Order: sequence, then structure tokens, then C-alpha cells
Amino acid sequence: MDLIGKVFDNRYEIIEKVGVGGMAMVYKAKCRLLNRHVAVKVLKQEYSQDEQFVNRFRIEAQASAELAHTNIVSIYDVGKFEDYYYLVMEFIDGMTLNDFITEKGTLSAEETSVITLQILSALEKAHSKGIVHCDIKPHNIMLTRDGTVKVCDFGIARAASTTTTTISTKNMGSVHYLSPEQARGGYVSSKSDIYSLGVVMYQMVTGLLPFTGESPVAVALNHIQDNPVPPIERNDQVPPAMNDIIMKAMKKSDVDRYESAAKMIEDISTKMNVSVPGPVIQNKKDKTKLDENKIKKINVETNEYEEVAKIRKNKRKNRTAVWGAIFVSVILIGIMGVLAFNLIPTLIPEPAFYVVEDYKGLDYNYAKSILEGNPQVDIIVETSFVNSETVQEGVVISQSVDKDIVFKEGIPNKIKLTVSNGPKLIKISSYRNTQARIAEIELKSLGFDVVVEEQHSSVPAGYVIRTDPDGGISLKPNDRIILYKSLGPKFIKVEVPDLTGMTLTEVRKALEEKNLKMGDIRPAGQTSLVAKVINQSPQAKMVVDEYSEVSIQFEEIVVVVPPEEGKDDILYPYVFMPEGLDKLTEPVKVLFEVKPSDTGKVTPQFNKSVNKDEFPVHLEFVVPVDGNTEILILVDNMFYERFVLDYKELKTAMESEGETEETTVGDVEGETTDEKVE
Repeated sequence: MDLIGKVFDNRYEIIEKVGVGGMAMVYKAKCRLLNRHVAVKVLKQEYSQDEQFVNRFRIEAQASAELAHTNIVSIYDVGKFEDYYYLVMEFIDGMTLNDFITEKGTLSAEETSVITLQILSALEKAHSKGIVHCDIKPHNIMLTRDGTVKVCDFGIARAASTTTTTISTKNMGSVHYLSPEQARGGYVSSKSDIYSLGVVMYQMVTGLLPFTGESPVAVALNHIQDNPVPPIERNDQVPPAMNDIIMKAMKKSDVDRYESAAKMIEDISTKMNVSVPGPVIQNKKDKTKLDENKIKKINVETNEYEEVAKIRKNKRKNRTAVWGAIFVSVILIGIMGVLAFNLIPTLIPEPAFYVVEDYKGLDYNYAKSILEGNPQVDIIVETSFVNSETVQEGVVISQSVDKDIVFKEGIPNKIKLTVSNGPKLIKISSYRNTQARIAEIELKSLGFDVVVEEQHSSVPAGYVIRTDPDGGISLKPNDRIILYKSLGPKFIKVEVPDLTGMTLTEVRKALEEKNLKMGDIRPAGQTSLVAKVINQSPQAKMVVDEYSEVSIQFEEIVVVVPPEEGKDDILYPYVFMPEGLDKLTEPVKVLFEVKPSDTGKVTPQFNKSVNKDEFPVHLEFVVPVDGNTEILILVDNMFYERFVLDYKELKTAMESEGETEETTVGDVEGETTDEKVE
């Protein structure tokens, strides 16, 4: 539409086109009455033919006029010239935020904070009046030459949001900033504006949009289903605090976003150390800070409105003359009535209609919002959900009404959408230690492909060791499950080695080579590293199962360490090997407490956690002259043994050891060679 040179209502002279939006054209114009430049936004012809939309346009325009705020473009007038509905607003000498981002590439965190706080200040004002912008994007945000932010398009976007919007290439610009609830066609609230502002902030700090796609529908689905790549991963200069603010504003659920614009202002001000930039008047004290230029500007605008009021008063004086003209017109209208009667049928508007589209492959909630959101054509959407192996959950599979069928106003219109529930999934139970035969029958009855594999295991024969996948996993029918069935333990026979004459270290090595375990050791707690085996059970060359225990008996050897020069105390060597070592949990906690008679004090001499392969433990106990030492042993914090080392008994043994050692050892070997350890 070429409006250059036209004068709207003998007042607004159209000078040049300065912008094009989804629903309107914006022109720079001159107000002849007040001799100033203004912006005139003219509704496109396709919207001008919709009476319901025009009425909402007027209502929202009046509501927007109430939003007197530094960061909101002021609306001066609204009207109709010929077939054009228009709004008159203040003219902004500056550039859009979109152009600013394009020019700079990326904005700093400080620049982003200052701009965002002004936008939020505008939104806080609008939301307090119950008005939701619904179309926050860089194209609708102006920057004046002094850096003041101006939010445009309040009211029009709200009216547009109440009608059904078909996402196409025509509104590709707006779809990148849609909140998930807008993309689904759901309930829109002030938090929808906060999400859109989060997208704008994302673009400011990265120079990129969070979601792009081959079509508007693809981008809308991204907003509904996908989480954006954090801004800090696209620009490492983004502070973590700014990254967190943007990600919170862009949460999928409005419950997780900022509760209000005020809360977001508070968070940005605190974390980014930036306050709401002026000229925002917050209290009476701040009002005194306005400079004289601003006071003059307020006075000028007040005088302008007074002048308009005078002109309107003069117009009322001329109404008397108009009544005479009306009387004559009535006569003429009566004459023309007959002619008009024949033309009435041609003036009756055609009923509204809606052309059915192809919804297959679309998100169900989005498709439903398109159909039910039409304000003029009543469409009832019925739904059936079915399992599908090929179509993703929540996506439309088919529709009962073909594409291009026309639904008309005034009659009930029904369409049934068949929606995918995704593949049928069955959660399998855990069958561990269950009879394999029963488990196999149950799994096959659920439709699974069951493969049984047999293995030796400590699990009783005929029972399930495990399944692959394991219990708790959801699978589709016909998926394969491997059931591992136990054959019971697998035993290998080995020959017991002859351990006679071996030391403790040599015994361990010989048993490990045969995969045998060490059983009980005698004498308990007094085994020396140099002591040698004099008996074993089972006997050498007997055939036993792998990992069987072999009990050992060592010769008794008392090793006496002479006291240090000038002292008569006895140092008694002690080798500790706990009974039933294989049954203890590793590491084994061992505590030795000693109580010598000369001091009477109980002190810990050994308090450590010992691995099984570190046994036996070697210790030395001091026995005072003519006294004794009491020893208490705890294993894993449980009582194990208590015994007393007596000085006189040890001294006597030491004195007789030299005389009887060879005879004693020989007699022991002769007497015990053929005995078994019980």
C-alpha cells in the first residue's frame, strides 16, 4: 500500500516508510496540528477486513495508551482513514536493537544488563496493568541516540495472540522468540514475555539465536522440546552469573522461570552489580533530580494536549449548523432507500471459514492449538492415542479430515487426530535366584525372545544367575533377553602337596599354586617365621576340591632376645596369625593392649587395619624384672584372647632351653609325625 503523501484525517502527513512488521507498516509522519514528527503504524489490509480483530485492536490500543513509561513508546492517537486503521505514536530517532546487535556482533555483559533492565522496567509496568506483550524481540525494541530503550508494539501483539496463528515463513522472525506455551498454543502469561526476553539476552551476548531450523514449525518444536546450548559455551566471555540468569529466564516450564519482571530486575542488579538506568522515577525524592530540559518537555506535551482540547471545543460550536444539514440528508436517504434495498444482499459478508491443513508429523498440542484457537470457526478436536514403533511419542499419526477440506462458521466441525504413544514398552522384573524354567515361561508369555545360556556359578543349579538386560529395564515386545541359568559350582580336583618341613611363607606359596586355602594354624598365635610344619590335614597326596582348606601344625620354638646392656627386662617375640582368617572381612582391624606390672598402665602397642596377605604380624612384648605383662587382643573390635607373660616362667624356660632344645625338638617330631590336626 502506497501511502506516501496522504494526509490522515487532515492532520498526519505521511512522509516516508520506516518499517514493516508482521501486521503493520510504520511511517514517519508530520502532525500538522502540533507541528512535530510522529510515527504512524497502519494495520495491513488483511487484518483490516476482520471486524473482530479490529475491535480488539481498538481495545488494546486504548489499554496501551495507559502505559505512560520512559521505556515504552507513547501512543498519541488511534483512528481510521478510508480503509486504514492506524495508531499514532512518538517518533523514535534511533535504531532497533536487532540492527544494533547485527552491527556489533555481540554485546558485553554490562551492555546487555543495562538494556535488559530497561526492557524489564517497561514489562513490569505493562504486567501491572494486566497487559502481556507476547512479541518481545529485538525488532520491537528501539534504542534512542542517548541510549534509552523503548519497547514498541504493546497492544497489537496481545490482540494477535488471541487468534489462531499458523506458523509459516511469514512469521519466521517471531517464531525464534516464542515461549514454549506460545508455540503449543497454550495459556500465555507475563512469564511468556520473560522467556522471550531471555532469548533476546541470549542473542545479545552470543550474536546467535538459541534455536534455528529449516522451517518455523521446526523452530517452534525446538522451543517446546529442546534445551538451548548454554551461552557461555558459545561465548566464553559470558560471565557465569549472566549465563545462569539467561538459562533461568528460558526454562521450559513457566514455574521454573522468574516469578516476575521485578524479581528478574532484582537478580540482575545483584549478580551483575548494575542498577536500573534512568530516567526511571522511583520515588518523590528522585523526581527532584529531573533537569530543566525534562521539565520543559513535560510542559510542552501538556500544552499540546491543552491545544487539542481547545480545537475540539471549537468543533462542538459548529454542531448546530450540522443539524440542519442532517435534516436535509434524511430526506435524501429516504429516496435512496429503495435503491439500497436491492443492494443489501450483496453487502452481507460471507461466513468465515477455515481450511484444514496436514497435521501429520506435528506435535499434538501444537496442532490442537491451531485448530481450537480459531475465534470464528468452531472446531471440535477429538483424540485417540495408539502405540507406534515408528512415530515419536506425542506426534500426530493421522487425521480423520483430509487436507484442504473447508470448515465453515456457524456449524459444528469435528476432526479426530490419532496421536502416537510411542512404542509399547514392558518393564521386566528381576529374576535373580528364581527358578530358570519359571522365569523363561514368564518372559516368553510377555512376548520377548528368550535365549538361555548355562554357566557354572555359586547360585544353585537350575536357578537364574542374571538376565541381560537386567530387571527394571523397559523393553519392546520381541526384544531379545539372555537368561543365564546356573549349572551349580564347577569343582576341579587337586592333589594336596606335602608341606612337611616348610616355613609359613613356603606353605602359603605351595597352597596358592594348587588353588587351596590355608585352614587352622597350630599352635595358635605363637607361630615363628622359622618354625617348620610337622603335621597337616588333609595329608599329602590326597585329592580334594579346589579351594579346600588345609590345616597346619608347626613346631614350637621360643626365641629369647637378651636384654639390652644394663637392663634385665625380657623382650618376648610374638607372631600373631588369627584363626579363621579367610572368614574375616578385609582389612582386619587388630588391637594389642599391654599392661606391664611395674607401671600398671594399659597402653595400646599395636592398633592397625591389616590386609590378609600381611599376616602373620610380628611383635615384641617387654616383661619387667620379677613381674609380668598382661596382653589383650581384639580382632575387628571383638575380644579374641587374653594371656599373661610371667618373667620367672620365661626366665626359667630361657635357662633350660639351651640344655633341652635338641631333645625336645626331636621328641616332638618323633611323636607327632603321624598325627593329624583335628
